Amino acid sequence: MKKMSFGIWIIGCLLLALSSGVFAQTINVIELKNFVNSGAQYIKKVGAETAYKEISNPKGKFVKNGKYLFVYDFKGKCLAHGGDPTLVGKNLASYKDKFGESVVNTLSSVAKSGEGFSGYYYPDSKTGTEEFKLAYVKKIDDTAFIGSGVFVK
Repeated sequence: MKKMSFGIWIIGCLLLALSSGVFAQTINVIELKNFVNSGAQYIKKVGAETAYKEISNPKGKFVKNGKYLFVYDFKGKCLAHGGDPTLVGKNLASYKDKFGESVVNTLSSVAKSGEGFSGYYYPDSKTGTEEFKLAYVKKIDDTAFIGSGVFVK
């Protein structure tokens, strides 16, 4: 009897996860990582100057379905930004989210170890409010990193 009720509990949890989009979010994370990796490969293929122009092009190949790439140096200077090209050249090391988290510095710390995920709050252009965003970042070389993020709702 206990095995049967435990099995029903497991099935219930799986159905809840499926209906709440947990698995869909996992797919987005895999797509996010692949998207960032494609940008990193593009930089190695064509060089930083050409790649950064393409990454910062709002109609370029690295702005897709609400996702875009960004590139920062490890001091916080924006080198490329597909979501807001006006940020290029600005140092955003002091930018903090609504909870006081230094977003670029946190992403930089993760990227210094090679690659990884980090969460933060960032203004959603659709709602105008800061929403939770999950980012994947990857070290390009000893001077810069590339990344992208998705809102998790």
